Amino acid sequence: MLRRYILPKYVNIRQKGLLEQIDNLCRTQYYSESELKALQEEKLRRLISHAYQNTPFYRHLFNKIKIKPHDIRTIEDLHKLPILSKSIVRENMNNLIIRNNEKISFRKTSGSTGIPLRICTNRDARLIEQALFYRFLFNLGYQWGDSTLTIWGGMAFASGLSKLRKKISRMLFNGKFVDAYRLSDDVIESTLMYIKNNPPKILEGYASAVYLLALEAMRRNIQVKIPIVLTSAEILFSFQRKIIEEAFKAQVFNFYGCGEVNSIAFECVAHNGLHVASEHVILEILDDGGRPTNDTGRVVITNLDNYAMPLIRYENGDLAKWKNGKCTCGCATPRLEKLEGRVYDFIEGPNGVKVHAAFFARCIIGELDFARKYFIKEFRIIQKEIDNLCWEFVTSNNNEIAIDDINKLKTKTKEYLGDMKIEIKYVKGIPTTKMGKRMFVFSILNKERGKLHS
Repeated sequence: MLRRYILPKYVNIRQKGLLEQIDNLCRTQYYSESELKALQEEKLRRLISHAYQNTPFYRHLFNKIKIKPHDIRTIEDLHKLPILSKSIVRENMNNLIIRNNEKISFRKTSGSTGIPLRICTNRDARLIEQALFYRFLFNLGYQWGDSTLTIWGGMAFASGLSKLRKKISRMLFNGKFVDAYRLSDDVIESTLMYIKNNPPKILEGYASAVYLLALEAMRRNIQVKIPIVLTSAEILFSFQRKIIEEAFKAQVFNFYGCGEVNSIAFECVAHNGLHVASEHVILEILDDGGRPTNDTGRVVITNLDNYAMPLIRYENGDLAKWKNGKCTCGCATPRLEKLEGRVYDFIEGPNGVKVHAAFFARCIIGELDFARKYFIKEFRIIQKEIDNLCWEFVTSNNNEIAIDDINKLKTKTKEYLGDMKIEIKYVKGIPTTKMGKRMFVFSILNKERGKLHS
């Protein structure tokens, strides 16, 4: 029970019911598979009934495909419903939102795959999202009041009052914030100096932003120990994890969420996959034909808690793969072996082979040890034509990659994609998305062929 942790009074004032929700989740994470499934299906039946009775969209959908709420009783019954795409959500926004007296709020997705979505949530959904994250922290040894440093997207368009409230909240929780939208060399330098003088218990941020900080710490030979590093929002490549672990002498834990649902899956102390928050979501991994697969497939999510805007069998554009077997940590929730990124992160070669961005990071940047040898801060692959590929690199001190390594890069790329022109460019910086995230692949072909989910 988390009552043993000292909880500041202002937490209960700001988030009524948060502690009770965390306590409950700390129990349910050790439920058996059958108990978790029963919990999910109980929540699913309530959600289906609610969505049918209160949203024009689902009432029309159920009538159109000639089913009733009682036809969806189990997780296996979900296949009776069609996939909910981003474009369908965008086109039917008004008919998906519940109109009642409950306090609701709106948030936007990152828009990294196109136009951001505006998502409506209710208080209970937001509370469990927050409680799941705290459960994650407590499982790693966090206690209330431990110092944290967060590198995340800032509140660029928020009012002055909203920014002030957020700043006060961070101060109360012993937290410091660094705006990932403005991660210049000067900001990185000042952040490293702050960490050196005030090492936090937890460093959290975009995977690429934390990696940049770690790389610069290594380059400057800054010695600092941070017990726990949390990464999210982007693919955490193995070469990035190694650099972060070495630079900060840290344990690195990845977690997965999306703007539509937030808390989805978390890495545990066993470092053997990401545990799905089964109390909050039903997660499916489907092949291109919409069938369940044990290979890498499309992520489809049912949010069991958001009654303000039900998202049932929603495809968020991510790719993932299941992890087999049981985890030694004792938690029975299903695990994701890995997240492969977004469905658009592919390069197609003249030979017809499609290769995901993760390949380039793991098999080229990682195996050739580019990150350590040349202090590669950022990279991007641009494809404007089927037989033309450009690698962009941002290196520390304008280091150029040795010709032998360039030739290895070209040979390895052609080995998979076929004969093509490969150009190498050194640039000062690579633009991020509007939410400060990194895109490792930019392919005109993906857009032209409609692979980029809106």
